[in-house]
Amino acid sequence: MCMFLEGPMDVNMTEIPMEEIELKFSKYLDVHFGGHWKPKDCKPRWKVAILIPFRNRYEHLPILFQHLTPMLQRQRLQFAYYVIEQVTQL
Repeated sequence: MCMFLEGPMDVNMTEIPMEEIELKFSKYLDVHFGGHWKPKDCKPRWKVAILIPFRNRYEHLPILFQHLTPMLQRQRLQFAYYVIEQVTQL
């Protein structure tokens, strides 16, 4: 078990603009452009790709990033987000 993990987390469902999340990522959470992160203080044991199926839920995406990113960072995982947008039939 990872020593950085915490107990239950409070989920804040208040809408937040994507620009605010981008600023928080780059300034405070050290997430690189494109949603990539790896710990600087150790070599990660695992590399994880987070695939997010997306369709017209713009208000939910920043909320997901706001809560999922710190949780993954506490686990010392190297990760990258991939947002896969669904399209209508051609």
